[in-house]
Amino acid sequence: MEPYEQSNIESVENQEETYGSETLDDTAQGVGDDTEDFSLMETGDDEPHPGTSGDGTGDGQDVKFSIETSEKKPKKRMNARMRFVVDGFVYHNNVIAGTPPLRYLGCAEFKRAGCRARASIPVGGTLDQLKVTKPHNHPPDINAEERYEFVKELKSAVRSMQNATLKKVYETIAEIYPSGAEEIPFKSISSSLHRWRCNPHL
Repeated sequence: MEPYEQSNIESVENQEETYGSETLDDTAQGVGDDTEDFSLMETGDDEPHPGTSGDGTGDGQDVKFSIETSEKKPKKRMNARMRFVVDGFVYHNNVIAGTPPLRYLGCAEFKRAGCRARASIPVGGTLDQLKVTKPHNHPPDINAEERYEFVKELKSAVRSMQNATLKKVYETIAEIYPSGAEEIPFKSISSSLHRWRCNPHL
């Protein structure tokens, strides 16, 4: 231990000893003295205490809050995502908001390519009315529309062709959409076909 550390420790210990003894002496003198007035300590329950009162607010707490309600309708989040394919770009429906209501769309390549492209379309509008508000950071996918149509038809066919095997349904639709079938082989979509057949609400 360094010499300067020892001197600091000793001085602190000495201060504690003197402080402790002085406090003990002061408190010992007051014990048992009948001349002290405890009237301030004995307050009745009827008197209000600082910071409290019977109505729930105390001193300095007389703040009143008012909540104003607005007539704005909240944005509606979409649970089931709709897809829009335009010029080789695929958009997902994110939110419906505004008056008249607009669908605000985001690029489907957001996770894979980090594309932050945005578009909007009126609710019930046609794809011709789609307006791109932020451009894409990737080239268009020329097979996107056919791939989308292929999956959509597979979903419909697997429910309508109940007696056909999943492989037969796939092969039937693959003849109509060969490019879609090339990009989406049976093995990669067979579990989805099974799920779509079992649960018609998907």
